[in-house]
Amino acid sequence: MPDTGLSGDGTSSHPAGGRVPAVSVVIPTYNSLELLRVALEHLARQTLDADELEVLVVDDGSTDGTWEYLVGHAAGWPQLQIFHQPNSGTPSVGRNKALRVATGRYVFFHDADDYLGEEALQRMVSTADAYSCDVVVGRTVHIGGQAGGEDPHRSGARRSPSRTAIDADLVMDKVWSNLAPQKLFRRSLITDTQLEFPEDMVQGEDQVFVASCLFTARRVTVLGDYDYYHRHSSPAGTNLSSRTQSLKNKELTTTRVASLIVAHTEPGPRRDAMFERVLLSTLPSGLHYPFLNASADEQSTFLRRIQAEVLPYLTDRHLKKVNDRKRLRLAVARAGTVADLLELNRRLAAPLAYTVADGVLSYDLGSRLNWILPSALRHVTSSFSLSPTLTALDPKGGSVELELELHPPARAPWDSIHVLAQQRQAPTTVELLAAPYPARRLRLDLEPTALAEGGRRVRGTRQSTGVMSSWNVIVEGQLGGVTVSTARLRWPEDVGTPAAPETARGASCRSGRNELVVYRTRHGNVALRWQRQPAPTELALARIRRVVARPRAFEMARRIRALRHRRAR
Repeated sequence: MPDTGLSGDGTSSHPAGGRVPAVSVVIPTYNSLELLRVALEHLARQTLDADELEVLVVDDGSTDGTWEYLVGHAAGWPQLQIFHQPNSGTPSVGRNKALRVATGRYVFFHDADDYLGEEALQRMVSTADAYSCDVVVGRTVHIGGQAGGEDPHRSGARRSPSRTAIDADLVMDKVWSNLAPQKLFRRSLITDTQLEFPEDMVQGEDQVFVASCLFTARRVTVLGDYDYYHRHSSPAGTNLSSRTQSLKNKELTTTRVASLIVAHTEPGPRRDAMFERVLLSTLPSGLHYPFLNASADEQSTFLRRIQAEVLPYLTDRHLKKVNDRKRLRLAVARAGTVADLLELNRRLAAPLAYTVADGVLSYDLGSRLNWILPSALRHVTSSFSLSPTLTALDPKGGSVELELELHPPARAPWDSIHVLAQQRQAPTTVELLAAPYPARRLRLDLEPTALAEGGRRVRGTRQSTGVMSSWNVIVEGQLGGVTVSTARLRWPEDVGTPAAPETARGASCRSGRNELVVYRTRHGNVALRWQRQPAPTELALARIRRVVARPRAFEMARRIRALRHRRAR
């Protein structure tokens, strides 16, 4: 083995340079060798002066050759310090170990499977020095999971934040919505308050640490002018926090962040806004599988603690912002027992029962849960999309036959399917077809009189005898007469006639003076146009009226000219 400058405990003794570095980059790693190579390559290309940079990598007992790679790499890079430790299973241990030996004025916490933009550190350090910032949040680009696998410059790459704020507000500038540690921190902010990452947590430890820093910081700055940090979706098994979330970990994350919010805010809208992250993002997932997989004692302890320390801050306004399943779990956890939450999860895993009262669709969760939850919290608000699609179009002269296919969710709450024609810019709706559910494929035979005199009219007024009217085709799912979902019928480009603008015909049929045209709109939907040609006698009468009206018009014009002539004299 070449001389690596390693001390007896496996720690590199390379000096970082004669002067105090501007920034110490801390990287805990576990079995992320290929992505770690990319991360270190980008760090080596930083525009920050070499003696301004200190890189500390802590190998958490990797088995993929990471340590051997680091030993060889450290020999030629004085700014790199490497540490080896038995596998701890949490990034907190490695980050705390590196923090204790870091010497930079600032610290940047870097994940092994991500990488920095080449100007990132120089820009962040310059901003922190210029404005006396304690925390600098650079724009993060979310890209694919493999090294170099997805172009970070593509237009669809998700970036946040999008704007710069020197004196950023934690709520208004959305700093609080991202408690990941990939930020620049003034090291004295951490050492003076003796902050460390909680080592008894596997996930969520960064939320507790970063929340503590944000509440302590005098100035937090957000930079949206450059792609500072590129985050990969971590491949399975290559991230220190990739293990299954435990109920105990959820308990620690939610209660610790909640206690920080309560300690640093006053009751009111700002506190409510900060609790959204804990109540609507962190906690709900713990009420499902982690809760079901825990022991009875763990379940009881967890529910007792969150009912005492977290759920008192849950408001009805919070509950309106989440989907139905999250809302039901949160509401039952707030008011129920362990047995109630277990029963709710059992019912949510099975086909759900529904009830209709006063024209509103609600979940029927059994007498006990229905009594615990107010009816407003049991209302069905989630969308159940039918996704109706035209699969075939067959004009037959006197009619047009349409075949359509539905793609409903697995647990659809409908008992019937209705195909409707809805007149544009008018309140008239005609039912074209009704079928019991489940019916995944429907056949619809449209005749020209369907929109003129035929069809059972379910809403609106009787169609007047006009020359032309346009209609949308709507497919509804209903339960007990209540409409649960509504969607327009889609027309794929490869079905029937080619895509055409609204002025072009798709398929048509005629019966007497009635004509029905089925066409594809420019947005890819099925639409209908009904036309009624006037009778020959109506045309003749119109022609006669025009002839009779012509002499009267000539006489009126002559009188007007004569009146103007007299006034002019």
